[in-house]
Amino acid sequence: MSTSIDKVPGIGPATAVLLADHDIFSAEDLAAKRVGDLAAIKGFNTIRAGQVIEAARLLIGAAVADTPVPPGKSSKKDKDKKVEKKKKKDKEKNKDLKKKSSKEDKKKSTKTKKSKDKKKSSEPKKRTSKKK
Repeated sequence: MSTSIDKVPGIGPATAVLLADHDIFSAEDLAAKRVGDLAAIKGFNTIRAGQVIEAARLLIGAAVADTPVPPGKSSKKDKDKKVEKKKKKDKEKNKDLKKKSSKEDKKKSTKTKKSKDKKKSSEPKKRTSKKK
């Protein structure tokens, strides 16, 4: 049993015809759509698409999280995992760079100390004369 699309708040007769042109005939069809898919239809933007999809889901009693993800498409959860993985990888990379730069800084300071020591040792020593 399908719920008539005109029962969805925000969907009037003209919008129902427009959606029917895109193979969306019932509230169930509308609830199964993704915001981006609906926003691609003339007369919809992401805000309106989200509102009517949510209204359709509430009308039919579907949970927002139960939206099927078509094959080859990523869900928000998958995208969040990818973002977290990238952040972690970047963090590790930065750690390695910091370690490397601190090692290089230590080498430089050691070299600088050695060169200062060499300069000191190569300079002629000043004689202090003792007056008798």
